[in-house]
Amino acid sequence: MAKAIKSATGKWKIQIQVDGRRVSRTFHTKGEADLWAAKQRMTVTPATVSNISLYDLCVRWHERYADSRKYPIRERQRIEWFKDDPLFKTKLKELSGKAVADWRDRQTTSPATVNRDWNLFSAICTTAIKEMDLLVENPFAKAKRLNEPPARKRVPTDAELKEIRKWSNDHIWNVIVFATETGMRQSEIANLHWDDVRPKSAILPKTKNGDQREVPLSKKAIEAMGERGLGSVLGLKEPQIYYWWKQAVLQARVDGLRFHDLRAYACVKMSKVLQPYELAKVMGWRNLSEVMTYYRKSADDIADKLDA
Repeated sequence: MAKAIKSATGKWKIQIQVDGRRVSRTFHTKGEADLWAAKQRMTVTPATVSNISLYDLCVRWHERYADSRKYPIRERQRIEWFKDDPLFKTKLKELSGKAVADWRDRQTTSPATVNRDWNLFSAICTTAIKEMDLLVENPFAKAKRLNEPPARKRVPTDAELKEIRKWSNDHIWNVIVFATETGMRQSEIANLHWDDVRPKSAILPKTKNGDQREVPLSKKAIEAMGERGLGSVLGLKEPQIYYWWKQAVLQARVDGLRFHDLRAYACVKMSKVLQPYELAKVMGWRNLSEVMTYYRKSADDIADKLDA
């Protein structure tokens, strides 16, 4: 949403976009400026907002906000992927919940992937309303998202890890051990540098949810890191981790196991010794309900604790 800015002369200038054009006015007070902008927005309708397509909006959004986004390249790729889709060829004034629902029903990827794309394009539309003055309603708010299947619960067994060890070189095995001891993601491990490592913990400056996270290091995790040096701690980039992991799992003939499942293994193991709030802090969860996915103690185990 447009904001009034006070100039050096003491007057207030406000600028909005109408039909892709920038319109500005200067007023003596901020209240007058805000009132003018509000009146302009009241007269804006989907028919007069803009004749550009949803794809054009996405491109403009990316050019304007890419520098502040965490994954700008990936988001631009998703925008380009849908360039020729009927929804993205539709003019903004013609967007509707039905058009979004039709787009949703055309997708052949998993519900989780569709919903991730949905989140991106819905966020773009929201920004177009609040800051770009190119929309007055979010069409994605008028359709129903897909229901996603239950959360994945695959956890490698000790026997599977033992078999994977037989087919792993020392570099990838150190990464695997480090992952099972810390619960860190593949990207976090690949981007961990010695400057971020303390004697008993590692600092992740920016994680998946955008927050900084401190990860405690067990003796096995410290041993897997090896001697302190410069640059990357584990010495492998993401593509290398992915390749060597897939090779080891394939040769070990372990089915249905992903690298991210090592994080689940670490969570289950830590849940046996850490309090729920401690586990949430280590994993970077903002909601304690996440803990219940990995808290595998039975009622009998809990009963024994009550009688201890």
